[in-house]
Amino acid sequence: MCALYEAMLELQSNNLDKAERILQRTVQHFLKYKLIRYASEGINMLGDVHRKNGQFNKAERYYMNAIMKMEQINHPELIIPQLNLAILRVKKGEHQQVKRDLSLTIPALEANNKNTLALFARSILLLALVRLKEFQLAESNLNQIEVLLSQTQMIDTDIADLLEESIHNRIPEKFQQLKIRLLQLTIAQYKTLHRAQKHKELEELLKQINQI
Repeated sequence: MCALYEAMLELQSNNLDKAERILQRTVQHFLKYKLIRYASEGINMLGDVHRKNGQFNKAERYYMNAIMKMEQINHPELIIPQLNLAILRVKKGEHQQVKRDLSLTIPALEANNKNTLALFARSILLLALVRLKEFQLAESNLNQIEVLLSQTQMIDTDIADLLEESIHNRIPEKFQQLKIRLLQLTIAQYKTLHRAQKHKELEELLKQINQI
């Protein structure tokens, strides 16, 4: 379990090669001793490694494997690889499907006070809505993201990256405030994550928008 935590820290720091080495070794150990719960969590994290490396097909195989193993043991965190799979589907352009799925998932998460997972789900949904050009729904969703960020004080590379991807879409002048709010949230995430180049680039973009 400590090895999984170590791998998570390497993932958060974007040390993907090191994270993969730790996870491959750790998953094999868990499978050898039939510790399926922990093996499935490690397999899901291997999916994260390959997703961050842009190897989406490989990442999908790991996520599907993690989901299958978690379903077998009724794992309480089955939703995590399912949400990771939703990220891949957004990247593959399956925006309507992601919107439909998450519109069902999010109310259940929020009803059960699973605010961190709800925040993650809403960040994925936000990207789908922006790409669908459903900007009013995106604004409403962003309102809820701001509430959840305030409640959870969550700082996470996936949240930051999803917010940034939403920024880099064509957002009409009418919804410029949406882009400004997205920039402010993303800059705050990257600053806390000590990703200096990222937050400086976005601060420059925000400055340019404010000068218009």
